[in-house]
Amino acid sequence: MDLSSGPTINCNNQNNNSKVFKLSFENYEYLIQLGIEDKKLKVLCQNINHFNNFGYKTYFSLENLQQINKLFLCFSDLEEVLLIFHELFKNNKIKINKEKENIFLKITLTNLAGKEEQISLKLDQLLLSNSDLSSNLCFQINHLKEIIEEEKKKNENLLKRIKELEEWKNIKKIINSKIIEKEEEINFIIERLKNNEDKKKKKIYFKLIYSAIEDGDSTSIFHQKCDGKKNVITFFHTIKEVKFGIYTEVGYGLGAGVHIPDDEIFHFNIHNKKIYNVKKGEKEAARCGGNSCGIHMQYGIYTSCNFFAGGNKHYINLKMKDYYDGLENSLEINSGEQYFISKEVEVFQVLFI
Repeated sequence: MDLSSGPTINCNNQNNNSKVFKLSFENYEYLIQLGIEDKKLKVLCQNINHFNNFGYKTYFSLENLQQINKLFLCFSDLEEVLLIFHELFKNNKIKINKEKENIFLKITLTNLAGKEEQISLKLDQLLLSNSDLSSNLCFQINHLKEIIEEEKKKNENLLKRIKELEEWKNIKKIINSKIIEKEEEINFIIERLKNNEDKKKKKIYFKLIYSAIEDGDSTSIFHQKCDGKKNVITFFHTIKEVKFGIYTEVGYGLGAGVHIPDDEIFHFNIHNKKIYNVKKGEKEAARCGGNSCGIHMQYGIYTSCNFFAGGNKHYINLKMKDYYDGLENSLEINSGEQYFISKEVEVFQVLFI
């Protein structure tokens, strides 16, 4: 027998006037369909676990409902009842109960005194029409489709989370940082660090030597941890969520007012992934070597006291654009702001192996 030529069920055009809900009782799930038909409220119920030709269906006129309980006198028409039932289902105020072979909807309504009253609507068991069966089947099919879509979204979110964790794991292999959170935030810097033939074939590792959060934000601790080390990169994360930094081959702690050439010095902005190389002929880097200031770059980033301090103590030099390539304006590195307060500063020694 060829069933493919038989009638098909179109589940795309359901009655928008109907509301469908799923209720559980003991180990069974029931599909409840509410709608208005022939000026009566139609309540259709079917056991999802044992889908067959039998179900429970009852029609209620507004007068029937008002006779069952006077609370229904507050409703002007069945459309209003349908909307209220919809809200009651969403708020878990309608439950299903089975007593012997009878199905009851237990509805909790609030009376004018603010007290809850429970109303019981009995549904009659009968042989469902093809129309009711088709309708229930369609709603069940659409419900399962919704579940599938929800599972797809969950799987997509799980895959996204796995990718994030894998990326995080890969980042931690490269750099153990609270500031750097994505591979793309460090990859463009690594590419810049490998811009000469001697370093292209070498692996790069970042050794944490200072964290303002972990070690304290004082400049004395900063100099104690960082002075005298070569190939140093510093990351700033400001309270306005801007991330930028400096790399210097020469390092810090050269003495107050000491200017020394540094061919590899550059600044960078992590958000726009831009590198700002020092211009040719302008490769002097000024370092503050005493404990009174932190980082003092010639025409670049300047910190004059503890990294977490406010009061315009830390700023970008307004002449930076004249000494570094790639800047449209001097404050671009700090997203248009001259002054900044850090919420974390990390310094790493870059190891080329």
